[in-house]
Amino acid sequence: MKIAFITTLELKSRASGVRRQAETWKSALEGAGCTVEYINPWHHYDWKSFDALHVFGGGAWMPLFVKGAVEQGLPVVHSPMIDSAKNKLLYRLVASVPHFGHRLYTIPAIHRFNNRLSTLCLARSRDEYDILVQGLGVPPERVRLVPICIDTSETAEISVELPFDVGKPFCFHASQFTQPRKNVVRLAEACGRLGLPLLVCGRPGSEEEAVEIEKQVLAHTKAHFLRFVEKGQLHWLFRNSRLFALPSLYEGVGLAALEAGYYGAEAVVSTVGGARDYFGTYAHYANPLDISSIEGALRSALERPLQPALQEHVKANFTEAATCEMLLRTYQEAAQAAARS
Repeated sequence: MKIAFITTLELKSRASGVRRQAETWKSALEGAGCTVEYINPWHHYDWKSFDALHVFGGGAWMPLFVKGAVEQGLPVVHSPMIDSAKNKLLYRLVASVPHFGHRLYTIPAIHRFNNRLSTLCLARSRDEYDILVQGLGVPPERVRLVPICIDTSETAEISVELPFDVGKPFCFHASQFTQPRKNVVRLAEACGRLGLPLLVCGRPGSEEEAVEIEKQVLAHTKAHFLRFVEKGQLHWLFRNSRLFALPSLYEGVGLAALEAGYYGAEAVVSTVGGARDYFGTYAHYANPLDISSIEGALRSALERPLQPALQEHVKANFTEAATCEMLLRTYQEAAQAAARS
């Protein structure tokens, strides 16, 4: 099959989880013999040369772009990648705002436009499924649950010099840590109560935001910030960390925590969002608004002897091979549905 991938400009950052997921799926599909092409909005394309268009995210310009492909009979699969803890009825109301004024757009409304144009929509979790069906009004028969997967390609690991002994327990956190929803300051306070050093890496929103977060974190616990690291360094950190924590205020999945589990770390994740569909009983869950709950989850992870259950679970269910077949079936189903319409 020949598949077209299109994403929003917001995904230009290498740290974007949505971008990394698109890249991982592209690699998996190409490994299965498919051709995948990234679409440039500045270029003209013969849509009839593709078997399907896969849309990631959504932008104000995207509905008209997608509409052109649909008019030429191309089946469209949409992965909105929605991370929202908003009430589903409120979400539906906000998605309806354009009905009350010309060009009065909202992000939920743009998702709704794209979903209406799409042949099928993909949800990463049951939580996102509910957002699509209850919050955006997508008919259930047009939604498919397809989990994300991690990148398992071989990369030479690169050791990282740290200001504390990696042979002793420390808490590792990787994200765009200046985003308030990543909840880094509460995590730092919970680490401080346990005397647990905190290692944070990721690309900040701005230098000013990073300096402010660092100051707040260091007020609670011993911490070290690495900013953005290369893939080989990240894999080394995953493998050498006893514990990875991502107690976000909301997390669609928690790709970094899933990767940490693949490399053998214990994972502390949020009770809010879609993490439970991926980690099941193999992770330690924390209420992201309750520092004592985060502290308890960290303590539980530290007290449990390291065991391979989470690692085996991730390898069995969330690698490229595990999800590529589901993607291919979805494209084929979309193509059949488009041919009937």
